[in-house]
Amino acid sequence: MKCLNCNSEIYEERETCSDCGLPLTSIALKKADYPKRTGWITFFSIWAYVGFATDLFLTLAFLYDILTEFFWFAFILFLCSAVTTFFFFWAAHGLWRLKSYGRKILLVFAYFWLILFPIGTIIGILTIRYFKKPTIKALFSEKELQSLSEQQIMEIALMAKKRVSAATVAASVLVSLAIFLGPFLAITIPNFIKANQRAKQKNTMKDITNISLSINDYITDHGRAPDQEGIYDENSEFYKAIYSYLRIFPIRDSWGNHYHVYCGEACNGKYGLFECNVDDFIVVSRGRDGKKESWSFDLEYSSIGFFPTDKMEDFNKDIVMFNNSWIRAPIEFAKKEGQIAAQQMAQLTAEIKELNTKIEELNIILDDLTQIAAKKHEVADITTQIKQLASDSNLTIIEFTPQNEIEHEVYLEYPISMEITGYYHHLGSFFDSLCKFYRLVNVDNISIKSLKGNKLSISCIAKTFIFDDIEERFKKESTETYAITEKFNRLKRQKSLMETEIEAIKKFRTDQLSPAIIMDELSTNMPDKLWLTSVDYHSNKLDIKGKSISNTLIADYISNLDKSPNFRDVNLVEAAQRKIQGKSISEFTIVSGFTCPVYSEEEIKSKEFFYRQTGKRDPYKTFLEKTALPEEPKKAGKEVFSVEKIVLLGIVKQKGEYRAIVSGPDGTQLFVKEGDQLYDGFVLSIDEKRIIFRKELKKPIGDKKFQDIVKNINN
Repeated sequence: MKCLNCNSEIYEERETCSDCGLPLTSIALKKADYPKRTGWITFFSIWAYVGFATDLFLTLAFLYDILTEFFWFAFILFLCSAVTTFFFFWAAHGLWRLKSYGRKILLVFAYFWLILFPIGTIIGILTIRYFKKPTIKALFSEKELQSLSEQQIMEIALMAKKRVSAATVAASVLVSLAIFLGPFLAITIPNFIKANQRAKQKNTMKDITNISLSINDYITDHGRAPDQEGIYDENSEFYKAIYSYLRIFPIRDSWGNHYHVYCGEACNGKYGLFECNVDDFIVVSRGRDGKKESWSFDLEYSSIGFFPTDKMEDFNKDIVMFNNSWIRAPIEFAKKEGQIAAQQMAQLTAEIKELNTKIEELNIILDDLTQIAAKKHEVADITTQIKQLASDSNLTIIEFTPQNEIEHEVYLEYPISMEITGYYHHLGSFFDSLCKFYRLVNVDNISIKSLKGNKLSISCIAKTFIFDDIEERFKKESTETYAITEKFNRLKRQKSLMETEIEAIKKFRTDQLSPAIIMDELSTNMPDKLWLTSVDYHSNKLDIKGKSISNTLIADYISNLDKSPNFRDVNLVEAAQRKIQGKSISEFTIVSGFTCPVYSEEEIKSKEFFYRQTGKRDPYKTFLEKTALPEEPKKAGKEVFSVEKIVLLGIVKQKGEYRAIVSGPDGTQLFVKEGDQLYDGFVLSIDEKRIIFRKELKKPIGDKKFQDIVKNINN
């Protein structure tokens, strides 16, 4: 056989090669030489340990990124890095201890390196070629020396003889570090530093958001922002004012620099903001370097307020929140929170266009409506003409006193206190003449009471109105950098005021007709032998008092008013019988709401009368002198009324509860309600059409002891 080392011929009886001294048998192979790493195995083992350390550091870096701000790509990289870290460790451990799994894991890595052309491919081929050698395979077989063949022993002995110097191992370690750690550190360390800066930036933005929300809560409670300009500490008034709204109130940002807060007028001139009000505020972090950035906000080009964070100097830029909205911030956070100002700008521009269109439409409506509104110089003339109309209607003026003007949001009110006397039809004629008056005149707080001889005493407040020129008020617009927002706010406010003015004019025009229509309805719906003693009208509510010779007539009057589309919630508040001039008279009080019908200007001009005297009687004219009233019946309690003999006269609603007007056999009239006891039963229920009595049977029919008797209103 030939020597594996020098290729010399060797005789089988020799234990070593005579030329090179190579051991030929297991006896000559020292125990310390088996198993023993070769130089290349040592190199790959150290290389795997370096790969493990590098991957471990990379895994921790990815984990920090995920904990700082989770995103899926970083999570996938973290999982991949964690898996390779695990296998690098066991490959290094197996190679160092000549374990079979170490060789197998390294071969798996080598097969993956083949696709990393060209360097990875070359390293992969060399690694596979070396670790596929039978000798290397035998070295990692983990078998006892005696179980190896003579050929394997000789090959292992040869490898054991070829020692690797310490310099070679050191060089291999340095090469491994250069290959792995050089590029890795060049990439990872800057990324790690940036990740750290992003984390500080994100925490700072959270603080700014919390401070802004606290200031907003303070404004909600106090109507204005607290006084503050610049930095603050635990002893400042601002800190004390806001501290209760935030559990942990930050003073410095994550870089250790002071937060700057500006509230109210202190915001003016800061970052290009102007015309700030008492409820405006700015919260600022001056970034990593703590220096104020020379940047101004302009909503028309607001996208420049959002910046990327690709470079370290980007972390020096200011972070600014104005009224809970970012105006200077990293673009990734702005996108995440949906606060890209370019979108706001587009939306704002579209809304301004819509507002201008709407304002043009409202101006056309206002131009038409304000034709009937008074002008400032006309007030004295209008006052004189109202007084003349009262005189022309045969009313006697007792008092006519103009009051101080009252200022409202979009108009001035000029009230006139009036006290007059006259007759019902004359008052109706006066109110009718005001319906077609060329300017807006309302009459409210009307009180009409009867005097002797059917004459009336009337007190009321007449009002005329002067409306603001809304368009003129909003003619000027701001020219500062914040003008577009101010323009939007002004247009929005202008539209709101114009709508308020239109609604006010329409309401006053409708209310101008109310007194005449009320007087017409009160007279038209009144049954005979019923008359009024007083009427009070205020804010579309009526209080009507009067007298009647019969409760049935009161029920009829309530029913007539209730059928009118202009009266609502007509209720009988009180009804009582009194003896007047030896006669039994029912006195009543009715309350009701009133809704005036809406007419267009053309309909008002074409309508001849809103109150017409013809065919109507004076509702205040009493019937006591001309009508032979029946004698007052003898008093009889409800308890003597028999269910069978009761006659249902009418049903009224009194204080939200239905009551029935009934009469007994002797003609006595009474009001009854649910639960009232009668001679042989009680009132079970009452609704708007019928009354149900429950009569007690003197002779029960089987188990039946009661009988329900129904009496309808039309019976």
